[in-house]
Amino acid sequence: RLSKRTGIYVYAYAFRHRFATRKLAEGVAPAVVAQLMNHSDLSMISKHYSHIGTMHSLMRDAID
Repeated sequence: RLSKRTGIYVYAYAFRHRFATRKLAEGVAPAVVAQLMNHSDLSMISKHYSHIGTMHSLMRDAID
């Protein structure tokens, strides 16, 4: 229904993905994010959210 109202394709997975991406970018430990998302281990986090490492501004901030 939201997609019809806004004209933008919206799907539930996008909310979960954004949540995990934000938490990892904020520095929350991957094990904690996996547990919050009800994953049984870290493999899903490392498989689907490894793109966090390509966020150059995030990497610069981590160095500082």
